[in-house]
Amino acid sequence: MPARRAQLSRDRIRRSLTNLGECQLKLQKYAAAEVSLHEAWEMSKQDVNARWPYFNVQRLLATAMLKQKRYQEAEPLLLEAHEGLVRGSGANRYVRALFIPETIDSLVELYENTGQKAKAEHWKGKRAKDSK
Repeated sequence: MPARRAQLSRDRIRRSLTNLGECQLKLQKYAAAEVSLHEAWEMSKQDVNARWPYFNVQRLLATAMLKQKRYQEAEPLLLEAHEGLVRGSGANRYVRALFIPETIDSLVELYENTGQKAKAEHWKGKRAKDSK
């Protein structure tokens, strides 16, 4: 029973850090968001049951890096997050309706900002196809 309580406590802390990081992103406090989200991401790595939540935190962390123009760090995280969210979302409509499109939007922004027009167009096409 104590182990179960400890896991529930860790889950709450991870969710709270993720929520804090999301708020910091919305307030354009990108460096602060990165700190909160990195901690939540590290906690998610240890939770084998946190499949899509892990990739959700990863995409948010990558977005914080993207907004700080740290494109090389953000790109692999966004690509992996997209793949993980698609693979791990299953029937979760919320993930498919919100997190996947937002990840694609971040990839488009990254490629537009780095002058990679073909890649930006690829992801725009994927976004248009997915929204149908």
